[in-house]
Amino acid sequence: MSLKSATVFTIIGICYFYLVRTIGTINPDIFRVQDIAQAVQLLSLFAALAPLVFLAYFYKDYLNREQVLLKNITIITLIGFFLIVFLHIRGLFMVFPRMSSILYNFSPSLYQLVHSHQIPLIGSLIGWVTSIAVFLFFVVFYRETAKRNQVSLKNATLIAMVGSSLALLLRTISTIVTLSAGFFPIRTLISPVIITPVLILSLLGILSIIYFLYTFYRVQV
Repeated sequence: MSLKSATVFTIIGICYFYLVRTIGTINPDIFRVQDIAQAVQLLSLFAALAPLVFLAYFYKDYLNREQVLLKNITIITLIGFFLIVFLHIRGLFMVFPRMSSILYNFSPSLYQLVHSHQIPLIGSLIGWVTSIAVFLFFVVFYRETAKRNQVSLKNATLIAMVGSSLALLLRTISTIVTLSAGFFPIRTLISPVIITPVLILSLLGILSIIYFLYTFYRVQV
């Protein structure tokens, strides 16, 4: 795989996640069907690998020794997506009873860890920190494109920076809601008045990053 193909892989993964989350927001009961839940979880794991692969190739093939700050933020973002991949692997044990049974026979302690009720809270925090890293990645990359006078990539990065700030805002709200679930009913937030603008803002954020990836793909040799 090359950096260009990893870029395409990431665009597909981002589109998949937005589609799944939109369907899950509008009709969450559909994922109660075991076959659907298993298929979605498997595909989600592959989709979660996409940004990890992209950043690995970006670090390997695109960056040079002088770009120290960008290299550092790329590594931090890589770690965030690496942890997210592990969360999706954990999700497989939640929807595949046979895998869960094998894990229990192998190690009851590991089984309890995987099925801990604290994992969703930890996952929410990991997602939030990774969103911060993604935003900072675009901020630093924007500075690099400005130095090199790469106009089209610079503009696309600026758009992605704005879009990732929207994603960070939504992720921050989501994390606060998750951490505060014991203090007020989450169901009060599930209404068209709230869901509609959230989906629109999410779409704008997604489109901004897709535009960046598309532009980045085009400028690659």
